[in-house]
Amino acid sequence: MDEAKAHATLKDLVASMQAKSAPEVEQLFQTYYHKDATLDHVALTVSGRENIYKVFKVWTTVAHHSPQVESVIYDQEEKKAMIYTTQHLTPAPLPFLTFTFPLITILQFTGADKKVIIHHQDVWTYDGAIMNVPILGKLYLSDIRAIFGRLWSHVGGML
Repeated sequence: MDEAKAHATLKDLVASMQAKSAPEVEQLFQTYYHKDATLDHVALTVSGRENIYKVFKVWTTVAHHSPQVESVIYDQEEKKAMIYTTQHLTPAPLPFLTFTFPLITILQFTGADKKVIIHHQDVWTYDGAIMNVPILGKLYLSDIRAIFGRLWSHVGGML
């Protein structure tokens, strides 16, 4: 898969995962995920295409919105892609509240055509997650970072 085609395919795949019906999404998993694929997420690790699909179903129930694809980087030699997205989570008990945060997805491909996913890793930045928690985000920006800065500076002065 060349870089231009990889970029278009991956962007479409991410966007269409939540826009399609359950049977269509299941078919996407059958097409693009190896049966022994693994998923490493900030909160969990699972093995097997079927288990990854089940985790995805839970995620899309919470997310309600397709992620915005910010950029795609594809390394043909390493058979790896990095997809930078902005996620939107709306908890069912609080439908008026939406958390928006950056997520980096790293996909490792296998197979002759290099388009079957063998490993999927999702990485959140802690500050991206903290910034979207009401009150805590403001405290983090205004106070917590400054306190830690003074603390580390003070410790550095004692060394």
